[in-house]
Amino acid sequence: TGIHRKFPTMYSALLVFFCALVSLCVASHEYEKACIRQMNIFQAAMTSRNASLGASLFTPNGTTVIPPGVAGGTIVGRKAIEKNWATFFATLREVREYNTSELLVSGNVGGFSKVEIDVRASDNCTSKYPIVNWFYFTPEHEMRRGHPPLITQYVALFNLTYSIAQCP
Repeated sequence: TGIHRKFPTMYSALLVFFCALVSLCVASHEYEKACIRQMNIFQAAMTSRNASLGASLFTPNGTTVIPPGVAGGTIVGRKAIEKNWATFFATLREVREYNTSELLVSGNVGGFSKVEIDVRASDNCTSKYPIVNWFYFTPEHEMRRGHPPLITQYVALFNLTYSIAQCP
């Protein structure tokens, strides 16, 4: 005489709820892993100075928000992001980055901190500065099956004055 025999409707409802909850947790874990993969690809695009790869991670109307004077301030649209980054990357001989935190995801927001080392092409001046990156991704419920989450907005926070002081 288990609970499922005494209260079959309640037992069925609890079973359905439990299965839905497990499914939601698994889906959310998979979504989180997909967002982390996208952030890793983003980092690879930055260090290889591959503007096309970096821009391909964005929605068609995605946005970057970077301090003005570095890579253009606020840029809207995948094509504009690619053009802006290609121009910026052309000024650099080398980009090295290393993460100083884990890549974290909560809901559709991901982020991490890193140190970036840029070597300017024109004079080999090297600047090193900390950056905090955060990403807004397409929400899980808006994703098409089999497609990774795309970046809707990327924000980079760093002290531009610190970078300029190293390479005026």
